[in-house]
Amino acid sequence: MVGVVVGSNEDEHDQSLKDGIQIAELINSSGKFDACVVEVLTDQPWKMHFGSECADVDKMLFRAKIEGKTMKPEVILLQTRGKLGESGELQSFFDREGIPFSNSGAIQTRNVNNKYDTINELRGIGLPVPRSLLYKSFDIPKHEELVERIEKRIGFPCYVKPNTGSRGVGITKVNTSDDLQTAIKTAQIYDDDVFFESAVENGFEVTCTIHDITSDDMLESLAVTQLGVKSENITEITNGDAPVPIPNPNDELINEVIKISKLAYRCLKLTGLASFDLIIQNNELPVLLETNPVPLIGPNSIVEKQIQSGLSLSWQRNMPKFYDILVDHAIYTFPFIRLGNQHV
Repeated sequence: MVGVVVGSNEDEHDQSLKDGIQIAELINSSGKFDACVVEVLTDQPWKMHFGSECADVDKMLFRAKIEGKTMKPEVILLQTRGKLGESGELQSFFDREGIPFSNSGAIQTRNVNNKYDTINELRGIGLPVPRSLLYKSFDIPKHEELVERIEKRIGFPCYVKPNTGSRGVGITKVNTSDDLQTAIKTAQIYDDDVFFESAVENGFEVTCTIHDITSDDMLESLAVTQLGVKSENITEITNGDAPVPIPNPNDELINEVIKISKLAYRCLKLTGLASFDLIIQNNELPVLLETNPVPLIGPNSIVEKQIQSGLSLSWQRNMPKFYDILVDHAIYTFPFIRLGNQHV
């Protein structure tokens, strides 16, 4: 039994549930696995959905009774949205239960959720990342001193963010020092650590999804795609017959995006799928902005569109097979993830 785990601490909970139900239906349609949906709720019992039935989950045993049968997922696909799945807490829970789950381990996921530590780790291996500052709420300098440090270290405009935020929540672009205090208060709603980052502008953003779901454990990339395109919010950057709306794209540019993303993936010790957002300015070296170790995989997600682009023959336009592959990969990698975390 595959459990598609869904939910969100933000206002996307209902959409996450709807997407999870569709994923479970696709998995069931392939015939290889049975699938249910596990709805994670923060202020009430978790719920398990199977077909049209729903029941509370016994978290101590991680099982539920539906139609007189006891159901206990044996492997998990994470489809949560926002911080709920990116903090590492769910991964820790399933690790303790001995249940394989998709993508990276609890420690790796939690580490990536710390923006400041991640950006400095990537900078340490020579990857192009924005300049940054971090202050705990009780240690933020007075306004004049903070402005001086920002001007010296990262400059204006800059972004003010909660250090462990996700999906753009609590982020403010600050163009002048006059807007700084309001931005800090917004970030502090979500985290006591406030992260200041230089604004890399005048370029176009792309996302690159890296994975190790290969026969030889080598890293591969799904279709590098441009963000912010009005047509379905995604456009392929390829060199074949697909449309290429990016100014003067070339093989070298695409290869640099993939190379940087793969280096970041290895550096952060990630597993399964992970997405990297980068910005390209005038076809110069891409700058790595964000890392997501739990990318959405459901209907209308970027990953789904990348899979359906047809660049991977084994997954081309076959989402049920893609989900089956994710399940197999989670089962295969789980012992290695647990072993690795014992030595961290």
